[in-house]
Amino acid sequence: MATKLAGILYHNSSLSPSILKGERNQDQVRPEELLFTLLETVEADAIPAYKYEAIARGFPFISLPPQINLGDPAFAGYYKQASCTQLNGSLNFGKPIVFDITIPNTVRNTEGAIHFVKFLFSDQGKKIFENDGFKLLPLTAGGNKTAIPQEISVLTIK
Repeated sequence: MATKLAGILYHNSSLSPSILKGERNQDQVRPEELLFTLLETVEADAIPAYKYEAIARGFPFISLPPQINLGDPAFAGYYKQASCTQLNGSLNFGKPIVFDITIPNTVRNTEGAIHFVKFLFSDQGKKIFENDGFKLLPLTAGGNKTAIPQEISVLTIK
């Protein structure tokens, strides 16, 4: 998706095909879990990665512009311009990649889970995320909002 978005941003429709040599090119498109191994063993010169992964491994990185990095909900409409066809034939359109947290109904230690989530939302927790390369978004609630513990729901934007 990022290479297609780069082609749109830079008005170069051949950018993605020239980089990837096709969506199914096994020399260019590898399983995510192998990417850092390829970089560490010098089998790859560069890889796409989440910023937090590069920071955790101590690798230098270049941050992509928000129009390309799929990390800014404000660009959701822009991201939809790019698409890729999955192996099953379904078409996926670009959309923001965001991380969420949930406390499952099957949790054994509800109180501990609530304390953990509250810590993540605290100034100290937010600082950890920022130091690890995460861009923090406004806290929002989704799904069955009435199931969110009161101590957490008061921290989110309704």
